Amino acid sequence: MAKAEVFVLPAGILLHLDADGLSIEHAGDVVLNNDLGRTLKRISSTSGNVTLNIDCTAGEILAPKGTVVANGRINARRIAAASMVLKGATTVEDLDSPGSIDIDGKQLDATNIRGGDVAIAAKLVKAKVVHGTSSVTVGPVKITADIVMAPEVQLDPKCTGKVTVIEARNEVGPNGIKGGLSLEDLEDAFGNSAQFLSERGLVPLSGSAPPARVAEEPDDEEAEVEVDHGDNGVGETADVEDEAMVEDDADVKDELDLDEPVPPPPAPAGVDPAIHQEIVDTVARIEACYADSELPPAVLRLQGLVADRDYQAIRTSITEIWNELIKFHQQRGMRIQPQVTTTFNTINSIVRRA
Repeated sequence: MAKAEVFVLPAGILLHLDADGLSIEHAGDVVLNNDLGRTLKRISSTSGNVTLNIDCTAGEILAPKGTVVANGRINARRIAAASMVLKGATTVEDLDSPGSIDIDGKQLDATNIRGGDVAIAAKLVKAKVVHGTSSVTVGPVKITADIVMAPEVQLDPKCTGKVTVIEARNEVGPNGIKGGLSLEDLEDAFGNSAQFLSERGLVPLSGSAPPARVAEEPDDEEAEVEVDHGDNGVGETADVEDEAMVEDDADVKDELDLDEPVPPPPAPAGVDPAIHQEIVDTVARIEACYADSELPPAVLRLQGLVADRDYQAIRTSITEIWNELIKFHQQRGMRIQPQVTTTFNTINSIVRRA
């Protein structure tokens, strides 16, 4: 018969049992291979590490000067440590660390993930906030989140899911995530980026605060025209009032030859060539977003108006063109890229200076 392990209760350990469960506090390392058949209310190592070799339900797991390592499934209200490694399926309200947070396993369901360097490799991830003060790295997982935010964000090309905002200083590479607006995109489209951050307990990255949205003064002879973004192509288009009548653009489309472009005619008197070139370059950025797909008729229409220097027509029909583009995407089940949304607002601003 195998000899039973020695039970050693170290000096300085504090145990407390109440109706909410068992609390364990120790200055040194805490290693749990058994939960004593109790809900664990609080596990704390004030100066060492906490290692959980069991499936665990707990209130708080704390190691302010050490590392929390969970090798089994864990369900907790809060985990806070200098660093942490979570290897099993994890359900938690808050993960908080000034250092590294490494998340593995099959599943992560969290409200707030706030660390220094956050690395996520769990296969299925649901979170409200994923924030790294230095970096966030997401592997080939399916992720659903309100925001992923860090000075450096790296997303695996095979990463999928839906993230409303991805905010970083670096250029985030190609991936399969839907949404992915930057804060600047969000501000341009909806004007509520500051509120979006504050509701999630966040502030803009240092040096990258989104510009405040300032309404422009309308021209004397026409009302202000703003792009109606509807819902970015995933639902019904919002109603548009006072739509301007536009002429049939069939002739303009017929004259476009994208394969053999011809030099544009000289700018008419009174039109600043620099402004015209700026809008030409801006429309080209929209065209580039459709390099691997069909160019929407609304973009062709916009190209034609720009080629004719018809800024008046662009000003009065920009909302109508935008809604045509939304309908095009709805009919094909395609989502509008965030850069297209931002660029339409840029065009609207430029033509008012023309």
